[in-house]
Amino acid sequence: MSIGTHSYNQSIRFYNAVFMEVFNDIYLKRLNKNIKVPIEWTDKRKEEVLKDENPGGAYSKNISLPRMSFRLTNMQFAAYRNKNKNLTISGNGNSTFNRKPFDFTYDLHIKTKNMDDLYEILEQIHIQFDPYLELNVIDNEDMNINSNIAIDMVTSGLDTLSEGIYAEESNVETTMTFTLKGYLYYGKQESKVIKKIILNYYDFDKGGKLTTDTITENGIDYGDWY
Repeated sequence: MSIGTHSYNQSIRFYNAVFMEVFNDIYLKRLNKNIKVPIEWTDKRKEEVLKDENPGGAYSKNISLPRMSFRLTNMQFAAYRNKNKNLTISGNGNSTFNRKPFDFTYDLHIKTKNMDDLYEILEQIHIQFDPYLELNVIDNEDMNINSNIAIDMVTSGLDTLSEGIYAEESNVETTMTFTLKGYLYYGKQESKVIKKIILNYYDFDKGGKLTTDTITENGIDYGDWY
């Protein structure tokens, strides 16, 4: 069964990159220098990602911390943001049916060596959200569509998990959840250029066609009058 014309605008990959960029400027201040907190995409469980660097099994302080990872956990059609699907949108000489709103759910996992490092990261994140962050992005380059999208903070990241004895300031980790309100687009429909127009003239009183004019990019070819 066919579901229609092929459509792939790399929208999901684009929103992954947007989400990552939002958290790509987090630092910890140490004496006179700033330590950037790295962030990476993962499609595994967060525990497995960290264990990949520690094949011995248990976590240890040999793991490079602090660090963050994120993954897309769900995408759902946002009916409450849907508009008339029969409308069209256009740009750059192309057009398509109205876009479809989707909510993309992301988990952001944060792991640090101690609680104070975690708090320093959380403060930098929370200050950006109230409780959402608005961004202007071009999310369809074919039609140069500029969209205003919002990223909502769903959970605050204050439900932490510590490893080992708490008094030793062992590794601390937490997970925050966000919803990015984006769109998916139908495939573009290229607008065709009219290169030739034929005009037929009729006399309805006497009946019959009078003449025909042909309009092209080279000019007008006037027909003979009868």
